[in-house]
Amino acid sequence: SCKFVGKMRSSLTKPLAALVLFFFSQARRGGALQPTSTPPLIDVPVYSLSTRGEGSEPDTMNILTYATPVSVRPARMWAVSLFRGTASHANFARERRGILQLLGPDHLGG
Repeated sequence: SCKFVGKMRSSLTKPLAALVLFFFSQARRGGALQPTSTPPLIDVPVYSLSTRGEGSEPDTMNILTYATPVSVRPARMWAVSLFRGTASHANFARERRGILQLLGPDHLGG
């Protein structure tokens, strides 16, 4: 048994812990985890995040696939994933706000 999985088991829901154990057991048998050069297809919502630059700093717009609501009251708050050291991260950290837009098929360029 993997020590990491044992520690996780107590803090995760049973279905999620079972899924983690399944992947670890399949990996040991050479099953589920296989090297590939092709990126996996993902089927998740895609967002754009626009942040405001300060002074001569640029305004930014990013494409995000990790954004999830974490609170709705008193104000709606979202957790988003941004790379540190980027203008978007600096703008967002300074302003503590941005414009998050859910993208759809009508936003595809062509």
